[in-house]
Amino acid sequence: MQQKSLSKLEINVYDSGTSSHMSPTRKCFVSLTQIPPQQIKAADQALFTTTVMGELWVSIPSEKGLQNITLWEVLYCPDLAFTLVSLLQCNMAGYSAILKDCKCTISNSKGTVVGQIPLTGGLYKHVYAPEAFELANAVCTTQTLDELHWHMGHISPHAIKESVRKEIVIRLTLDSKCQASFHNACAKAKPTCKPVPKEWTHPLAPNLGDKVHLDMWLCHAAMMEKTFSSALLTITAGGVMLS
Repeated sequence: MQQKSLSKLEINVYDSGTSSHMSPTRKCFVSLTQIPPQQIKAADQALFTTTVMGELWVSIPSEKGLQNITLWEVLYCPDLAFTLVSLLQCNMAGYSAILKDCKCTISNSKGTVVGQIPLTGGLYKHVYAPEAFELANAVCTTQTLDELHWHMGHISPHAIKESVRKEIVIRLTLDSKCQASFHNACAKAKPTCKPVPKEWTHPLAPNLGDKVHLDMWLCHAAMMEKTFSSALLTITAGGVMLS
């Protein structure tokens, strides 16, 4: 059997000294959310900043084999060398960790053992090749600028390219040979859209959901050769009004 290259291995370290879950593995995040910048001090006293948090899939070894679990509020830290699983956060989520017999045994609130991580090189760590995870999430398609323009709410081609380049959008490849087309619906609707005010200037509705104003342009209707340059839809308890 050929040895797996280190670049294809995932390393998860279960640490009682870290206050938050952290990971550099972008492909294992289920979701990502922008957060205010947070400064983190590493074990070597080095400082780095993270601005993204999300849900992360990790594989944990147990007597039944590997199990995939989801960690919440995980900081995305691309400068880290491996994923840090905070035992403090696990405890706050209702799990317990027992360090005994050169292994870390994690159990849920009912006492059921979720996983056992061996003590290796002074760390409770799990080193594995996430083949099953990558196969399950290997859906990667190639799309043109026009296709992404339609799928992403008709944002500008420049914004699409930047989203792909910065990996804000993942698991797809942008067809670099295709150019963006001219869309009549965008040309008619976007110049008429009013900017969203930074401050509220009108009285609040007495009840949540009584009245919602959406500044929308009906691209689907325009594609059906109906003329809508811009529309203000008022959603009320009785339905939707177009004005």
